[in-house]
Amino acid sequence: MPESWLFDTPERLVEIVGEDLVHLASTGRASTYGDTRCIVLGHLTRMAVWELRNAWGRSRSTAEKLANVRDRMTACGDPDRLALRMQLVDPVADLPLFVRRTTPTHGDVDGAISSSGV
Repeated sequence: MPESWLFDTPERLVEIVGEDLVHLASTGRASTYGDTRCIVLGHLTRMAVWELRNAWGRSRSTAEKLANVRDRMTACGDPDRLALRMQLVDPVADLPLFVRRTTPTHGDVDGAISSSGV
């Protein structure tokens, strides 16, 4: 997974969602609260799966697994409040005109992140 998609604070999640909203705005489409909420939930789901990937356990009950996913998804805050927070800021106004990015690296077979590009 690209390092740029990882987050462990609400502030970093807001930055990531803001970047997605900038991309959406670049198509000429204004985002709605529903769009923002969907993007927030997508990132929260992805991080929950990423963080739980090594401890999933086939013997655990479905209810227990779903509770673990829910707990991970809400660890950074309430998804609805995060989406509302994004609607109250203009992500485009807070970004520099040009952003230089390096190519993100992906995890190895064990899911480890490398910044060396190897």
